[in-house]
Amino acid sequence: MAKLRVALIGQSPSPLIGAVAESHRVVGLAGPEVRWRLGMARAAREIGASYHPIDDDYALGDWLRSVRADILVICGLPRLIAPAAFEAPKFGTINIHPSYLPEYRGPNPIYWLLHDDAPEGGVTIHFVDSREDHGGIIRQERFAIQRGMTVGEIWRHATAVVGRRLLLESLDAIAGGGPVATAQPDGRWRRGRRVTQQEHHDLVDWSWPIERVWHFLHGTDEQLSPVSSPSPWRRLVDWKVVCFERCRCTRPPGSLAWDPRGFYLSHAEGKIRLRVRPPPAKRLVSAVMARASKISQ
Repeated sequence: MAKLRVALIGQSPSPLIGAVAESHRVVGLAGPEVRWRLGMARAAREIGASYHPIDDDYALGDWLRSVRADILVICGLPRLIAPAAFEAPKFGTINIHPSYLPEYRGPNPIYWLLHDDAPEGGVTIHFVDSREDHGGIIRQERFAIQRGMTVGEIWRHATAVVGRRLLLESLDAIAGGGPVATAQPDGRWRRGRRVTQQEHHDLVDWSWPIERVWHFLHGTDEQLSPVSSPSPWRRLVDWKVVCFERCRCTRPPGSLAWDPRGFYLSHAEGKIRLRVRPPPAKRLVSAVMARASKISQ
């Protein structure tokens, strides 16, 4: 079996780079042209591959032809790319999507898996076409979502564990030259769309069992705050969902409260415990800017 010339595109370096390099030749890495994400450029230098900043899809297509890429692999790029780019490699472009397509197409599938209390997640390796997460499926597999898993933990399992194996199988199948993909079934499916902070708060159904509410809020608190905070200064507080306890609680469901054990969110079945952690620097800057803008008006 001939080795493929593989280019990979993503927002940050991935263990998949080394895994692919063991079986095929990685000829290029591409990533956003953002200072704090230049890890992709460093990773390219370390393996002797070309690096290209993602700024223009036509330029990306020219770069893929210049490195003579047989296949482009996308992992974690939250936008569509134009045909000028995904059609440039000899065998086209494939994507690692962290759901069992056609379920949860879109940029935010794991959030909705947690929201829907899905017992299983999934990974799909599929060809890229002009529609969102729509191309032919090469490999896919489901895996169990354990109670308390976070978005980050599910993503890492989907890509670095299950996705790694499926990607290598897919590349080997493409290199073998046989038919490798099947069309996705038709139908209407839940889309893994992005949500705002306010939508996130509104999407919690406080009539759910307390364990389900905890599972959802705990799993997503890396992305979105479990506490509705209209004031910019209150958003300085970064809330971590810790655990839940069943007990008598008379406060309105979803309200933020405090007792001698600390902060909690009220639920008809008990309390969802919170811990305050230092806010990310980006959130601190945003709050300060919002406050400064309000003062200047």
